[in-house]
Amino acid sequence: MPGILIGPITGFTDRSKGKGIVSSAWLAQMGRSAAAMAGGGNIAAVVSAGISPGSINNDNVLVSWTVPANLFDIAGRGLLITAMGSVANNTNSKTLKIIAGCTTATVGSAVTGGTTIATTTAYTTTGAVGWQIMAQIFKYGAGGSNTQIALHQGAVIGSANQALVVPSALTLTENASFLLAITGNAVTATTDIVLNFAELFATN
Repeated sequence: MPGILIGPITGFTDRSKGKGIVSSAWLAQMGRSAAAMAGGGNIAAVVSAGISPGSINNDNVLVSWTVPANLFDIAGRGLLITAMGSVANNTNSKTLKIIAGCTTATVGSAVTGGTTIATTTAYTTTGAVGWQIMAQIFKYGAGGSNTQIALHQGAVIGSANQALVVPSALTLTENASFLLAITGNAVTATTDIVLNFAELFATN
């Protein structure tokens, strides 16, 4: 599955998807209360019968996204990254990661550079089970100050909850695009890890 390029919005209507586009400045009312909500939604998703690493014993890219410049233009803008899949029924070591700000992130190849913002750590328990890993990145500070915080929201394989990564202070260049990757490190066999779904969800 190739990486997904998320381009800038250049008009008011995306006719290819049959949807209109509204400004990020617009708010929605929460119920009948006085609370107002900023918009949010899925900006990219990968759904597959199964994506496995291209080689063993490295953090191999399963999915990658190029996130466009200026997404983090003001404090409070955020991304939620979620991935799900399964692992094989054996004791071989398997590790999933979310990595932000990669130097390269070519699907099927080892990732280079970047900061690991979420990981399952190595899983070696017998059992064909599902996994899920999630992280968030939020902008803080003045616009253009290249200040974001990455938060590991959760990592589960089967019934085993994994330890959370300490929140990471990122310095992604906000007026340039950057790479995000979901990786799988299958130490013994590529078929030990399968990814079925990955989503990039943005909040205003």
